[in-house]
Amino acid sequence: MDENLMWWFCRLPVIANRELRWIPEASLKRNLEKVLESKPGLSLEETLMIFIQQSRTCSCGLPAKHLQAYLYKIAAKAAKDFYSDYESRLGFLSLEDISQEGFIIASKLAKLLASNERTVDYLYNDIKHKIRDRVFQLLSWKSSDKCKKHWRLRNVSENQLKQALKFSGYTNFGLESHLLAWKSFKTVYAPAKGEKYDPPTPEQREKIADSYLRQRKRSPELKQDNSRIDADFIEQCLKNCIQALKVHYSVQIISLDAPLKNGEGTTFLDQTSEEIYNYEADATTINYNKAYSANFQESEEFISKLDSKELGLLVLYHVFDISMDAIAELYKYKNKSKVSRQINKSNQKWLVEECQKQGMTQKAEELRTQKKLNAEISQLVNEVRKNKKTDFDSQVYQTFLKIWQQLEPSSQEILKFHLKRKPWKYNAPKLSITPAEEEKIANIFQVLVNGILQWLEKELQISLKSCEPLIHKISDLVNEFLIHIYQENINQ
Repeated sequence: MDENLMWWFCRLPVIANRELRWIPEASLKRNLEKVLESKPGLSLEETLMIFIQQSRTCSCGLPAKHLQAYLYKIAAKAAKDFYSDYESRLGFLSLEDISQEGFIIASKLAKLLASNERTVDYLYNDIKHKIRDRVFQLLSWKSSDKCKKHWRLRNVSENQLKQALKFSGYTNFGLESHLLAWKSFKTVYAPAKGEKYDPPTPEQREKIADSYLRQRKRSPELKQDNSRIDADFIEQCLKNCIQALKVHYSVQIISLDAPLKNGEGTTFLDQTSEEIYNYEADATTINYNKAYSANFQESEEFISKLDSKELGLLVLYHVFDISMDAIAELYKYKNKSKVSRQINKSNQKWLVEECQKQGMTQKAEELRTQKKLNAEISQLVNEVRKNKKTDFDSQVYQTFLKIWQQLEPSSQEILKFHLKRKPWKYNAPKLSITPAEEEKIANIFQVLVNGILQWLEKELQISLKSCEPLIHKISDLVNEFLIHIYQENINQ
């Protein structure tokens, strides 16, 4: 088969762990093979025209998927070029974040392409402009020239920064010293209207250090600290705060071919543009969104009311992305429908409470009397839970950190050596490793995985050793956590 045609029409994007991969779709490959059997030697343009014509009459959906695959390649190019043009202004957004927005935009253009033959240049420019509008909307930029890291640091709330620092492992003295450095930064750093948000000057850092010293004397947690505070200390604290915000509040990456939670196996790529629900046009849904997004991270009170099984269902489903089928098997349910009903019930109870907190008494009562949440509202609740995860995520990281800190220094070092060979580190040298070292790395890695698994079993009061998807997910998280620690400490 022509590899170029295979690339354009049969490979779909999957973004996971901040890595973009192009995965061949078997049904698209088989369909392209049939087309080429009847019409061998087709060019890219000729193949595109065939799928455009077929998409107007065929109800099977395959031609439209071929067009989507084609558009995703254009979107990837547009995203890459946009990222190159605006990289210095994008704050915490990565190329993968931008690509994802491009793929979502492209998925809605297949029907437009089918009804109006457009040139590649037109599609490229259209997608790139839409990416630009969407990214600027995401970042809420009134002026893209002003959007820099210190703008985010200047405008973040104390609670948001505190959550981010906790997520990155800062506790007690370390947490309080970083928060005080940030408060001192806000006191001194205030660009005048129209000025750019450049990093603090050396003179400003000295003033921030002086402010820190004055406030430290009044701090119950820090007043006994006599360590040296200077401009370099302040600069490092601010860098740490920016990194913590980047890690904790970066845009959620999704896999576009992953099953939607309420879609009975349907994926985002399966949806046509008409099936993608327009939440922004539904005023009722906007009210719901306001209600349950405002204080999501303050949901500990709600969580504390759940029994271990209710908590387990929500944690496995929303925090670890375990499928309903796997959860049903774990809890020995006959099928996933019971899991779906219980999660829906918990969503409903939580949404009622959030509406009440926002003063939406009538809406809360309407929700309380409903037997089942409206499908669109239920899906939106799921997405909010998934994208605005509770403090449970931080608990997972804190548990990992405790286990990591208990390892022997030699074990920590060999894990760092292992990470040097990872593909995420560009231009990494090829390092040889003996079978004995490989086995030791695997054993140490398993200690970390088992530690998190045992902690989770205790929290949820259920044996989880048989849940392979969960063990794979924990392994992925351990890898991510190790990379984070490696990036922070490798040069120490």
